[in-house]
Amino acid sequence: LDAFHEFRRGKIHILPELSIDELKKALDQGGAALGGRGQVVTASTNRRVHMLAVNHRRTAMQNLDLRKGFSLAIDRDEILNELFIRGVPQQNRRFTAAMSGPFPPNSWATVKAPGGLPVPLVNRADAALRLKRYLDIPGAKAEFDLAFTTGDPHAQAVCAKIKEHIESLTKDAPRKLTIKLQPLEPRELHRVVFGEHRYDLAYVPYDYPDDWHPLALASMLDPGAASTGGRNFTEYLAPGTNPPPADRDLGSELAGIQEYRDFANQILPRAKRIHQLFNDTVPFIPLWQLDRHMLVNNGLRVYVDDAVETSPYHVLNPSILFHNVGRWRLE
Repeated sequence: LDAFHEFRRGKIHILPELSIDELKKALDQGGAALGGRGQVVTASTNRRVHMLAVNHRRTAMQNLDLRKGFSLAIDRDEILNELFIRGVPQQNRRFTAAMSGPFPPNSWATVKAPGGLPVPLVNRADAALRLKRYLDIPGAKAEFDLAFTTGDPHAQAVCAKIKEHIESLTKDAPRKLTIKLQPLEPRELHRVVFGEHRYDLAYVPYDYPDDWHPLALASMLDPGAASTGGRNFTEYLAPGTNPPPADRDLGSELAGIQEYRDFANQILPRAKRIHQLFNDTVPFIPLWQLDRHMLVNNGLRVYVDDAVETSPYHVLNPSILFHNVGRWRLE
């Protein structure tokens, strides 16, 4: 199926989740591929982030040097620039940025340096020391699977770069880390990662449901939800995963923040502490937030929430795209 052809014919009226290649095709030559039927829209509502999920049920992943070494090894900006930013016009870039902690880069809960700039997570010198220290442990596992979906056209290139960044730090060491790429069909990836929790590392998206990011993080990392099929697909702090004191401290903060209502004096400072504790313990490896683009037919009229008047296309949330679709109309 040629989605652009069907869009020009008026058979498709909205095409969400454009890949970067599709975005460039849609913008090329003044939008010639759209045949004058529609426009590219970059969503202004976006709470999706991308991560490397870490399976804490795996004994090796309970080692902080390994988890933190993986995270510090990855040059997120290099991968973003090469695969997601180059050639994309500035007007189509609202959110794309490297993460500096567990929350979206522009979140109120994300700790920033003076001047409002993010604090990069990459530190390859420290990563090399940590990975060497891990490999010096007798019997330490040195080969890990990295699962990703074949449904994402850029996932294999992303994971190949992550593999390169990690493996390059131990290539001259007596023992070498090996990352084995594991492409899975979308349904299979969902079953293996979110259903069965049967993976080492996995490149996956996560959608924060609202702007109360620390509360959603607490829900996702809830040790009471770490059983098979549970929302804590990392099994962080689950019974039998041997969490050290720093992990237990983060768990306490995540549980405690749900008890407070005073934003300025209680929630905000606790959120900052959660950000810092998360970066110290690395329950999962934060990567980046990406813009979400869609094609929309010029005749489509959409409504968001309880709006009486039609809503601008950019306020559509791709994660719940067809909410209120019963009120939409095509002119």
